[in-house]
Amino acid sequence: MTAGTMTGEFLPLSPVEAGVGLTARRVGLGRTELRAPLPPGSLDAGRLSPALLAVAADSAVATAVFAHPAGSPTGVTVELRVDQLAPVAPGARHLDVSAVALGVTREFGTGRAEFRDDQGTLIAHAVGVMVGDTAGKPPPCYGDKNPPSPMDPSILRVHSEADGSARVDVVGDMLNSRGVVHGGVVMALAQLAQERCHRAPGATLRPLGLSVSYLRPAPGEDFLRFRSAYVRKGRRLWTLRTEVLRPDGVVVAVAIGTGAVSAVPAAG
Repeated sequence: MTAGTMTGEFLPLSPVEAGVGLTARRVGLGRTELRAPLPPGSLDAGRLSPALLAVAADSAVATAVFAHPAGSPTGVTVELRVDQLAPVAPGARHLDVSAVALGVTREFGTGRAEFRDDQGTLIAHAVGVMVGDTAGKPPPCYGDKNPPSPMDPSILRVHSEADGSARVDVVGDMLNSRGVVHGGVVMALAQLAQERCHRAPGATLRPLGLSVSYLRPAPGEDFLRFRSAYVRKGRRLWTLRTEVLRPDGVVVAVAIGTGAVSAVPAAG
C-alpha cells in the first residue's frame, strides 16, 4: 500500500520512488506526469524492471487520485492492475508515465496510468483503486530539501524456500510514509516470485498482466513469504495465484499474474 500525495511543485518521493528514478514533471488536479530514466543496460529484452513498472504504477495512480479536488488528500491502494503491452523501443532513454483520476469521492477513487517510452511506444497501462483516509495527514513534501535516501532496487530479491515458497527480508528502504511496505514493492516482489516459480530451462517468459488485491498492511519488519500455485499451466500461457503472507501466516495481499512462454524447451 502507498500513501497518497498532494498537488504541489514537488512530488513527495519516498525512498522507494526515488530509488527507481521517478521524478514529477507535473502534478495537477486529478492528473500527474512522472518520468524515470532508462540507463543503457537497464532493460532485459526490452522489458521494464518489475520494480520500476510496479512502483511507477502505484505512485502515478495514487498521486492523480489524491490530487483530485473531490477526494481525500491521502489514503492507500486497495487494488492495482498492470498490463504489459509492448517492449521498450531500442535506444529509448526515459519512460514517461501519465495518470488521470477517474471516479473520485471522499471515500474512494479510481485512476488510470499509461507508460510510454521517449519514442512514443505505449509500453503498459495500469488501473488502481484507492481508499481515502479522511482522518489522515498528507506525507511531507520533500522538494529539494532533506530528500530521503533512495532505495537500492537490487534489494528487491526473492529467495526460494525448501517448501516451494519464496521469502523476502523486509528492510526500511522498502517502506512508504506510513511505515509499511510500499504497494509497488509488494507488486514487484510478487512478479519476481511468480517468474521464479515458473522458471524453466530454455524458456523465455513474457509477463502479460498482474493484478494485486491489498488486504491489509504489510508490516515494515521481519520478512514476507510468497506462496504461488498455478491456476493455468498451458503450453504457451500460464496463470499463477500468489499469496503474500506476513511471518504469522496472515495473508496481506493476493496477486494474480498471467504470462506467455515465447520459447519452449525441446523435449529430450
